[in-house]
Amino acid sequence: MGMIGYYIAFPEEEIQQLAAGTKMLEDMDPYNRENLDIDKSWQALYYVLCDDICDGEPPLGYVVPMDQDNYLEFGDIGAFYLTLPQLREAYQAIVAMTRDELLAKYNYNKMLEGDIYPLYGDGDVKDGEAEQFFDYLYSYFKDIRKFFAETISEGKGLVFCIS
Repeated sequence: MGMIGYYIAFPEEEIQQLAAGTKMLEDMDPYNRENLDIDKSWQALYYVLCDDICDGEPPLGYVVPMDQDNYLEFGDIGAFYLTLPQLREAYQAIVAMTRDELLAKYNYNKMLEGDIYPLYGDGDVKDGEAEQFFDYLYSYFKDIRKFFAETISEGKGLVFCIS
């Protein structure tokens, strides 16, 4: 078991209600909505995109949103929302990003040293391990791009949570 990241699509009106505090996420049946499970890739993707674990600047910092300004009380860890304009901004930052461009941002050894989730190693990197982990991240990166495009086309924002 581990900490799994989820994006959940919500109509923009509901995102605004969450942001204003007039609705609570747990009252909105979040897990029975259109969603994307990105497994344990969330912190590693954030780190690759932002070269940080929590203070990444928009628009790349919106891709795996963890900005305290967008924080929502939810479960043990909380959740983070993106309004439709913020989602569009994040999507524009990644829509044309190639595999090679993402790979250029990727530093497996630095991630191991920084204990970036879900990597916890003894420093003894095995053959192919870094490449396999990048392939894992890249597969979720492509899923995120697709989910963002679909969510935007429906005029929705999203909530990101970890459970």
